[in-house]
Amino acid sequence: GAAAGGGGGEASFWRSVFANAVSSAYEVSRAEARVTSVLAGKFSVVASTSVQRLDGTAAAIDVTYPKGPGLRGSFVDEAVDDLTFDQTVAILTEIVNSDDASREMLRAASMALVSPRVFWAVARHGGCGGTRADGSGGDGGDVEEAMAALVPGADWRFLKTRTRKLSEKAIANQDQERMEQEEAEVEAAAEAA
Repeated sequence: GAAAGGGGGEASFWRSVFANAVSSAYEVSRAEARVTSVLAGKFSVVASTSVQRLDGTAAAIDVTYPKGPGLRGSFVDEAVDDLTFDQTVAILTEIVNSDDASREMLRAASMALVSPRVFWAVARHGGCGGTRADGSGGDGGDVEEAMAALVPGADWRFLKTRTRKLSEKAIANQDQERMEQEEAEVEAAAEAA
């Protein structure tokens, strides 16, 4: 039975946890490889011949880039939706003008993990280089700088600051300040009445 290493519910749970952790680690390593390949200009993008729009243009792109150290094989080939220049600018504009949590997704590592299609669209339309048709390496580029070039009027300063995670004490202090402020507002309202 389950005590002898059978398929009890707990064993199934832990297999699922392990599988999710391995999958997550794999996706993070692929995201890191995407960012590294763009910085080095070691990626190529070609229009997909298998996925096309009604007008005959490619609806997807095939991206090839080095897998990175410690991964089997040499290159990753991934197909992603082909975003036009205007679509890319519209997406970036929407996100950069939204709340702080959404804007954090615009950091290169986060974007490469969460939305490879937007990541590759920024790399393409933002002039991050890549491998040329003759096989020679591109100059590479910074995806975050490319975003700023694509949407020049936006405030991109948040990309130059570290992501800050509040400690439990800082969160408790904020909660305390909020409670004190609410109490003061209730007292002021009571005195005004």
